[in-house]
Amino acid sequence: MSVIQQKIIQACQHISEKGLTPSVALIKGHSAEPLPMQAIIKVLQQWKQNPQTLLAQLATPPANIKPAANDNLELRIQQLEQQVAELTAAIKMLQQAK
Repeated sequence: MSVIQQKIIQACQHISEKGLTPSVALIKGHSAEPLPMQAIIKVLQQWKQNPQTLLAQLATPPANIKPAANDNLELRIQQLEQQVAELTAAIKMLQQAK
């Protein structure tokens, strides 16, 4: 699901929560940035058929993040935290030496 589709679905959801029926005009008015008309119409048609399906897709985390990527990120975070701790200790030593 593209970012544009996600924004349109979120707009539909917010409009519906206000008790209104989502429309092209309301979606365009709700968005702070321009959205392609074709995308709005396509998502709006899907929304009218089954909004719960779109909301479920929106709530599903993207599958493109692989566990290996998360492991690499966690390792990088640990390295950066260690570096921050070392730099903090060095700063304290320099401040005490004054």
